[in-house]
Amino acid sequence: MGYLPDANFRAHLQNGIVGNGKERGNSQRVRRKVHLPDRTAVRSFSMKRSTLLRYGVATLAVAVVLLLKLLLDPLIADQSPFLLLAGAVMVAAWFGGMGPGLLATVLGALAADYYFLPPLGAVTGLGLGFLPVFLFALQGLLISSLAEALRAARGRAEASAHEARSHQESLCQSEERFRLLIEGVEDYAIFMLDPEGRVATWNAGAKRINGYDEDEIIGEYLSVFYTEEDVRRGHPEEELRVATSEGRYREEGLRVRKDGSRFWASVLITALRDEEGTLRGFSKVTRDITARKEAEHALKENEQRFRTLVQNSSDVITVIDADGSIRYVSPAVERLTGYRPEELVGKSVHYYVDPENLEEAQTMFAELWSRPGVHPPFEFEVLHKDGTRRNSEFIVNNLLDDPSVRGVVVNQRDVTERTEAEKKLRESERRFRQLFENSSDALFVHDAQGRFVDCNTEACRALGYSQEELLELSVADVTARLISEEERGEKKGETLWERAMRGEPGRIVGFDENELVRKDGSTFPVEVGVGTIEYGGQRMIFASARDISERKRAEDALKEGEAKYRTLVEQIPAVTYIEELDVGEPEWNMVYVSPQVVSLLGYSPEEYMSKPKIWEELLHPDDRERVLAEDARTERSGEPFRVQYRIFTRNGDVAWIRDEAILVRDEEGSPLFWQGVMYDITDQKRAEEALRRSLDVLLALYETGQVLSSSLEREEIGSRLLEIMGRVSGMTAAVINLRDDRGCLSAWRTFGP
Repeated sequence: MGYLPDANFRAHLQNGIVGNGKERGNSQRVRRKVHLPDRTAVRSFSMKRSTLLRYGVATLAVAVVLLLKLLLDPLIADQSPFLLLAGAVMVAAWFGGMGPGLLATVLGALAADYYFLPPLGAVTGLGLGFLPVFLFALQGLLISSLAEALRAARGRAEASAHEARSHQESLCQSEERFRLLIEGVEDYAIFMLDPEGRVATWNAGAKRINGYDEDEIIGEYLSVFYTEEDVRRGHPEEELRVATSEGRYREEGLRVRKDGSRFWASVLITALRDEEGTLRGFSKVTRDITARKEAEHALKENEQRFRTLVQNSSDVITVIDADGSIRYVSPAVERLTGYRPEELVGKSVHYYVDPENLEEAQTMFAELWSRPGVHPPFEFEVLHKDGTRRNSEFIVNNLLDDPSVRGVVVNQRDVTERTEAEKKLRESERRFRQLFENSSDALFVHDAQGRFVDCNTEACRALGYSQEELLELSVADVTARLISEEERGEKKGETLWERAMRGEPGRIVGFDENELVRKDGSTFPVEVGVGTIEYGGQRMIFASARDISERKRAEDALKEGEAKYRTLVEQIPAVTYIEELDVGEPEWNMVYVSPQVVSLLGYSPEEYMSKPKIWEELLHPDDRERVLAEDARTERSGEPFRVQYRIFTRNGDVAWIRDEAILVRDEEGSPLFWQGVMYDITDQKRAEEALRRSLDVLLALYETGQVLSSSLEREEIGSRLLEIMGRVSGMTAAVINLRDDRGCLSAWRTFGP
């Protein structure tokens, strides 16, 4: 990674990882083992020797100097013996320290006094002759002291160097272990940011959590980890600002991975400064806490659901202490008893028990209190605050031995309505039985295989069986026509039986027509309605059969009348049509057109009814707007539709139509459909046009006679005659020629261009 963490970063990690006991337990252990050699400290030159060796060297040095002086005395007789002995003191003090130096000084002084100072062979006593010995002793003391000081200083220096080397080795080992720890942690994203907020280092945990490889993310600004909303409001910069000013920033929030997915993260950012307080960058520890957040959210949802369930439950949840006092009661108690929860907490559980039932309630609750666990439900009557009595069902769970509850949990449900409903149900069943027996229709109850399990009196009368005989039979025994497997396959749908068994009990799902066979073999038509009911704890098919013999005869008569009417309509010289009412926007709802439409327009009834826009498209352009407006108006108002218009036939001719339609209503006045007749009045229109032209000619002749008999000038008479000719004939131009004196025709008067 090229980065050795400093003390600030290690302290940051201790706060971000190790300091959190719960998180540490979930962290993945570093799997790579660190193998570092055990190194012994190097022995320094100034380590303590043994006492015998140090003092032996001092003695040996004095002896060597003394021997050397004795051997060289003839050559250096003039030299003081103390000069060589000072060297021995220096050697002894340098090698052994203060003690050996002093020993060498004492031995040298005694040897010099004995061998070289007069009187030779004797020790000089105190006096003037002892002065050189005293000076030598003082010199040896100084040399020993100085050597001891130098030796101690050198020892301290070597010890300091050794300590520094040991500290450096320990630091290297610690940094190596720390680096391997950082690289091996996969549950945490641990990395450095430079002072500008760009990524400087990366670890395996950061790659696993954020999805970026090291070469992809190094140098990127930290906003790459934040949502667009956070980036827009400057949240990454705010985090660095707070960390810079306060030393650290900690939060839990949403972050974004490389693939764009979001996750919940616990983030700790710490500002890293050097000894001078200069900001060197930031360390950032990120942990994916999505699972924890989801668990917390799920826990909150569960708690909220449980709380909402209890608070909004229609049942009353009550927790009762061992002494029978109410510890908690849910808000539903006010709806059931009229008491608010705070009015009951601390009160006895028998507070709203009917006094008439108090003794029974005390006995019952004493038994419940003595036996732990869930007890079978029971019903009891309680008093409402307004004095009325309500029926309640209780389910008791004795949890006095449960340390988390230490109470009795009672689920109380108002069953007053259910009790009333059960009474009403019994009454309803009684009435149903009466209706069942007194119905004018034949009623049957049978199972899914068609075996009868019940029938009414009318069913027995209509089929000619006694009830005992009929209950021995099945639907197949009394039905003239049953659907076969082939017919069922052709219909490709459910039968009434199947629909009924799948439908809601108590509802008729459909009707069908069939024939029932009497005991004597005769048959009669019936309309059968099929549904299901709960009978004897099982779902059964309920069928009603109504004799429709009279209706069938009426339908046959109606069909015969319709055939006669159709024959009559199709014989009249006009097109008869029936159009359904428009629902919403106007649309083509033609349901019948008589065959005369072929001779009128050239289209068959099928063609005319199958083309929704055909009537509008065939209207003459000069009449279309007027006719459609009248059609829309009468559709809204319900007034009769009476319009004359031109229409194009299939071969392109123009035909005149008189179209008259009325809105047919039922007996209650509700509109049913439009019924109309289209008359071909083309010949009538042509005759009217011819008559109009004849009248115009007669009028022109009359005006001409009036002009000719008038006293007008000849020029005026000519102009008037030309005008009459143009109006009658429809000409746009006319000329009156007269013969001149030579007998040639020349234009006298003209009309038009």
